[in-house]
Amino acid sequence: MIQFDSNIFPKTKGAYIVGGSIRDLLLGRTPADYD
Repeated sequence: MIQFDSNIFPKTKGAYIVGGSIRDLLLGRTPADYD
């Protein structure tokens, strides 16, 4: 998972980007779509 900068969400413990498109990016693939 990729953690967002805490300045974006200062009142939370953070946010994460998850999903198939992130998996594809990490594997060096071109994502088919972004959900």
